[in-house]
Amino acid sequence: MIDTERTLLLFDIDEVLINPIGYNVAMRLAVEYFVKQMGLDFGGPTDQEIAAFHAYGMTNEWLSGAMCLAAILVEAADVQPDRIRGSLQSTMVAFRQGGRGYSRPDFAAVAEAVYQNNASVVHTATPVFDTLSQQTSPKLYPVLSEVLGNIRPPDAPFAAIFQQFALGSAQFSDIYDLEPILDCDPCLALDESALSSEVRERLRQVLASGDYFAAIYSARPSLPPKNLSVQELEAVDRRIYPPEAEMAAAIAGLSDLPLIGAGSMAWLAECRGKALDSYVKPSPAQALAAIAAAISGDERTALEAAAHLVEENHIVEPLEELAEGSTHVVVFEDSSGGIRAARQAADVLRTAGTSIRVTGIGIAQDHVKREILAETADWLAPNINVGLSSILDNLTPP
Repeated sequence: MIDTERTLLLFDIDEVLINPIGYNVAMRLAVEYFVKQMGLDFGGPTDQEIAAFHAYGMTNEWLSGAMCLAAILVEAADVQPDRIRGSLQSTMVAFRQGGRGYSRPDFAAVAEAVYQNNASVVHTATPVFDTLSQQTSPKLYPVLSEVLGNIRPPDAPFAAIFQQFALGSAQFSDIYDLEPILDCDPCLALDESALSSEVRERLRQVLASGDYFAAIYSARPSLPPKNLSVQELEAVDRRIYPPEAEMAAAIAGLSDLPLIGAGSMAWLAECRGKALDSYVKPSPAQALAAIAAAISGDERTALEAAAHLVEENHIVEPLEELAEGSTHVVVFEDSSGGIRAARQAADVLRTAGTSIRVTGIGIAQDHVKREILAETADWLAPNINVGLSSILDNLTPP
């Protein structure tokens, strides 16, 4: 019998473990690529605007970048509706040939409008299309559908360009087996660890005690789960699994922690015949998988246990281990969606007979992000070092 409360630490990556310099640079460059295609001359989203995207739940750059591109098209169509054509490429050419200037959208205001209309965090393109389509002619709908209908690379217009900037031309070509349009180095190499070496060492000491566990819990694209057989690895489509979360974990110095990223959830969705959106956070399925991975260290078994519980209301190992004793889950997030998902996961686990509580720690300095996070987080910290140190001060044995 476990007499003490076990503690599980779940870490988001971007703006938590990592200062995502690379993603922000790639986002700006990709938006500016399309701006130039339309013959315009203004900058992509600023760091403050990108922080607002995250605050409203748009933690996926493929989504928020596609939103930026769609917003630019809506602004241009408002000035020259006669230049709308049947495809994105032909419409951009027509706008460029029109020789007119168009206003730069307030990208943060667009994200806020989408959030308000959706009355929830924004993690799919549907509310983006619904909001922007109300502001433009139906003639532009096919072009907006081309931009927002599929946001995943390599077929999605924005994501294909973004991935070239993020991964660099060589790695893009290797992963997607496509000839890149651009010739560029990987922006992701610019990322920096937000976790100090001192706090990381304190974390390792706490984890070594055996009463505390941790996992990385991110919507970043990632590899499939570890422990797949050679045959299973050969069968996966590599294009679905760019190792972006693994690159970040290495920069943070936490490559040894189990990692439940978007690739993990994509693998699970394919195995279970489900859509990825039904599994990735803010779905409780990803939070359950991260909790199970933290306990066991086995990513594959954790994913399968999460699916069993969500879809069949059947608790199996390693989640079944939580039925003994009590559990405290601490989630470090810069977006409310990940905290909500952890709370929903705890509700599911309590229904299955476990004693579990969740503390959500919002990591943010930007005032807009802090305002949104305050609605769901138990408390806010300006960075992971402050937030994690406060937890470790209570956890570290005397």
